[in-house]
Amino acid sequence: MNYLSLIIKNKQYNQIVSDFNRGINSHAYLLASEDSLFTENMAYLLAASITGAKHERIEKNVHPDVFVYGKNGKIDVSQVTELVADINVAPYEADKKIYVLLNIENMNDTSQNKILKSLEEPPKNVIFILTCANIKNILSTVLSRVKQMKIDPIANQDIVNLLTENGAKSDMVEVAVSAAGGNSTLAQKLTTQNFLQMYNNIIEMLNNISGSKDCLKYITMFENKNIDKTELIDTLMLLVRDIALIIAESNDLVINKHHINVLTTIAKQFNLQATSNIISECLRLKEDLYYNTNNTVVLDRLILKLAQEKAKCKK
Repeated sequence: MNYLSLIIKNKQYNQIVSDFNRGINSHAYLLASEDSLFTENMAYLLAASITGAKHERIEKNVHPDVFVYGKNGKIDVSQVTELVADINVAPYEADKKIYVLLNIENMNDTSQNKILKSLEEPPKNVIFILTCANIKNILSTVLSRVKQMKIDPIANQDIVNLLTENGAKSDMVEVAVSAAGGNSTLAQKLTTQNFLQMYNNIIEMLNNISGSKDCLKYITMFENKNIDKTELIDTLMLLVRDIALIIAESNDLVINKHHINVLTTIAKQFNLQATSNIISECLRLKEDLYYNTNNTVVLDRLILKLAQEKAKCKK
């Protein structure tokens, strides 16, 4: 997707560019956002701005003074060793050398520790641009050596435009953007038939589950290996949030307005305490997934909690 027009309007991007223009820049920036495609492209554009090169050269990784790590997976110890060995070599073409490290939360502790000294005291002509979706897996010693920039989310309409320009089917764009909450990376991932089916199945479950006797039916429905359980939980939370807003008579704040009628019907089957309890359980289960709890156990607990809370509302 073409992010350039959005990046140049981004507050954090312009702040970093201003830092360099005024000579008060940090030697290492961390771009923090779950929207990993957006931060990746921002890192490339920053590298282009700093070196004076065309963005395309950075994106294609053909500039001799810009080094990109982590584009296709984790950054391992051997790559960090390579970086550390190269860091004192003078730049060939530009005044500075740029090291772009993508998704550094995927680096293990050994790799993070190995890069600490380079992050703390790099040569004057070296700049680090790091990205991450979640700082939980990043060592505090790494965080203390970088300037953290929390990146503002993209407006929903801008994501709609991006997806449409990228050829996404119009009937999926609205659902995907609503569910993604300003995350264009997630929205792009969600513009698939599989996600749309999961989304509709969640609505069906919210509307029709009537007790623990229905749990097996919906556990079976969602245990498909192709269903990302984190996406399932996030989508359920989004819909339950909208249900809570409808209960609170705040329909103007509902995100999934295209399903307002069915959500209003579902809202009559819940109360605010139930929606709060479901969302709290979702947050706990997301953390369990983060720490590699068995997907089946998480799914069982999720659907049982939903059934229990709905049953309580009938009493």
